[in-house]
Amino acid sequence: MDTLLVKKGYLKYPVSLFKTFDISVLFIYLIFPVTCIYFNQATKHSGPLLTLFKLFLFTAPSTVVENWLERKRS
Repeated sequence: MDTLLVKKGYLKYPVSLFKTFDISVLFIYLIFPVTCIYFNQATKHSGPLLTLFKLFLFTAPSTVVENWLERKRS
């Protein structure tokens, strides 16, 4: 979805960290699918509240790192 929105001009990223390598390809085809598999396996037998807690555990670290990298870049 991200790639389609960028190509259509609806979404624009301000800075590319790696000029010679498109890091989004690595994220789209490797990191995100593997994370989804781990999340599905971790929540397979969990109830709704435990699933929400595990969702927080999966998303909080990446959010903190992204915010830190964004602040460091500015």
